[in-house]
Amino acid sequence: MSRHGSVDKAKFRRNIRKGEYEFFFAANGLEALSTLVDHPDIDIILTDINMPEMDGLTLLTKVNELKNPVLKTVIISAYGDMENIRTAMNRGPSILPPNPSTLKIWKLHLQEP
Repeated sequence: MSRHGSVDKAKFRRNIRKGEYEFFFAANGLEALSTLVDHPDIDIILTDINMPEMDGLTLLTKVNELKNPVLKTVIISAYGDMENIRTAMNRGPSILPPNPSTLKIWKLHLQEP
């Protein structure tokens, strides 16, 4: 990682410690959807395609039904399954990085207007 990247990583960590970002965690898609309904001010989702009870592709459909124009989605998958990737992109994630996502991708995604 470049020196500039290291500085950005440290700043990102400081911002997390300062509480500039609030994180919610869900064990599955149903919990994630419930959290989104309970906290409509959430503005970004990081989800996997493969989850119990409700998969990430179904979650994307449900997220679109919430009609929240500021909500961004990052969907990740350890699998190179082009069918799932195409389906995910058609359902609207802003970014579909390879798993695991990198800090650089997160930083760019968080800074998008």
